[in-house]
Amino acid sequence: MKNLCLLFYYIYYKYFFKFKNRTQLLKHQNKLKKKLFKFVKIKSPFYKINPITSKMNKKVMLEHFDSINTCGLNKDDVYNLCIEGEKSRNFDFNIDGYTVGLSSGTTGQRGLFFVSPKNSLKHAAFVMSKYINLLNKNKIAYFQRANSNLYETGTSRRLQLCFFDLIFPTENHIEELNKLKPNILIAPSRVLKQLALLKKNGLLKINPKKVINIMEVLDPNDKKIIMENFSVKFIDQFYMATEGIIGLTCKNGNIHLCEELMAIDYEFEDKATGRISFKLTDLYRYEQPHINYKMTDILELSKEACSCGNPALSIKAIHGRREDSLNFKNAEGNNVEIYPDFIARTILFSNEDIEDYQVIQQSEDTLELYISPNHQKIKDDITLNLKSLLKEKNNIDEVKINFIAKPLIKKGGKFRRIYSVINS
Repeated sequence: MKNLCLLFYYIYYKYFFKFKNRTQLLKHQNKLKKKLFKFVKIKSPFYKINPITSKMNKKVMLEHFDSINTCGLNKDDVYNLCIEGEKSRNFDFNIDGYTVGLSSGTTGQRGLFFVSPKNSLKHAAFVMSKYINLLNKNKIAYFQRANSNLYETGTSRRLQLCFFDLIFPTENHIEELNKLKPNILIAPSRVLKQLALLKKNGLLKINPKKVINIMEVLDPNDKKIIMENFSVKFIDQFYMATEGIIGLTCKNGNIHLCEELMAIDYEFEDKATGRISFKLTDLYRYEQPHINYKMTDILELSKEACSCGNPALSIKAIHGRREDSLNFKNAEGNNVEIYPDFIARTILFSNEDIEDYQVIQQSEDTLELYISPNHQKIKDDITLNLKSLLKEKNNIDEVKINFIAKPLIKKGGKFRRIYSVINS
């Protein structure tokens, strides 16, 4: 029965759930928002006594988890189940039929989420409709920090999903990957790069037709290595968080925000570059309402409409979270925020031999850098270019740059290439 429902939703999303123009899309959103708001004012204890326009973000969601959700779930029960499952590597995260999960907590707070059985099917079908043709047999290898019932939804004869645990070294999965021969490969960009290099060295013998990045911002250097070794025209992006499915790649290789599922309210951080911050309202998630929910991600809007026909907002780049920006004091004592992509570009343009790097801001006047290969010439080039970026373009003096031997990576967690400890 579950697979029949999944097939129904898949067909609906793939062939009928389309909007001719933005006016039609916004009309669809407004209709669903009215329905959602009416429901939560009755069913959510939090919204019974607070306006729909109340401030909402991860902190508020966690503080008021029990009263925001409409299903009577308890935050401690959900959290304890997820922690117990992660420790035992048994990922049957299920309470009263709801699939529950926990974010990686790369910014300090671990977000909690839960999804109803119906929405689990809908989410799976929506993503499948964008990436998969069910007329063909699909073998999917996906690397995650933790497995979930949400990811297992829809497994059938035509759809085989195999979970690969990020807790183990990438090299440990070579034999199983070679045996599986996936036609779709899903992993964080750092793992995709490691797999691409294993393929280059002849150890990995898979030829996926589609390569999808999840969890991490795609670094330009990694992108080039992944595309070359897997022979793909572009790397798909699966932009998903505990807050929902936020963005997916179209047939042209452009990321579209999933405005069919959620309303996006954005404001410009920098109009010249098209950088935006945004709030979202999930139009279908009645069980754990996300209404006017403030995200910390910084996106860059595409300047031209995508020719694929989808009127949803098109994104040129995902620049990471606000917490990933580096913050300094300039010579006048004013605060200066530098986006991570400016730092990344400066490093990569410093020396063509750079293979990998990480930047951690430990204080307002101290940066730690991991560089591979660890050559003095590369260190000197990076130091010169970074100090030029800080001093000549931003009037920032006296920043110490310390080089470290190894990157800082939490086992099984996301790799944060550029971030600030003072923002965490």
